[in-house]
Amino acid sequence: ALAAGVRAARPRPPAPGTSRPLAIAARRARTRWVCSLYRGSVSFSRDSTGTGHYDLYVVTVATGKVRRLTANKATEGGPAWSPNGRWIAYSRNGEIWLIRPDGTRAHGLGKVGAGSDWAPDWSPDGSRIAFESTSRTSASRPVALIWVMRSDGSRKQRLTPYVRRRPVDSVGPSW
Repeated sequence: ALAAGVRAARPRPPAPGTSRPLAIAARRARTRWVCSLYRGSVSFSRDSTGTGHYDLYVVTVATGKVRRLTANKATEGGPAWSPNGRWIAYSRNGEIWLIRPDGTRAHGLGKVGAGSDWAPDWSPDGSRIAFESTSRTSASRPVALIWVMRSDGSRKQRLTPYVRRRPVDSVGPSW
C-alpha cells in the first residue's frame, strides 16, 4: 500500500525524464486525485490531519515509502514534476510554488492577480509553466484563464482571451 487509504493504478512506466498524471483512488476523499508520476515516484496532496489543509507527499511506487514534503496550514495541491525531476510545481493557497522532491527550497512564484493560480503544467523543456488563474469579471463571476510564465516566475503572459460579454472558462493547461 502507498499510504493509508491510497492505492495507485498500475500504469506502463513512463519514458525516462517524462512526467504524466496518474490516477489515484482514495478512501474517505482525503487524498486529492491530482497526482504526477516521475521515474517511479508519485507526488500527491493529502489531508492527513482531517483539518482541510492539504500537504504534499511523494511516494516511491516500488517500495511504498511515503515522504511528506510540506506540513503547514496552507492548502496545497495539483503537483507536477519538472521534466528533469528536480522540482515539483504545485498550488499553495492560490499561488504557484516550487519545491524540491526532498521537501527543500520551497518558494512562491508570485500571483497573477487577486484570484487563484493553480493546475501547473511544465513545458517539455522545463523552461516554462502553464497554469490556470481565476479572476473576477465585472459581474463578480470567477473566470478561469490559461497563463504561462518562465519557470522562475517571470514573464507571466495570459494565453486565453477574456471576452467581457460572455466569459468562458479555459481550464486544464497541458503542453
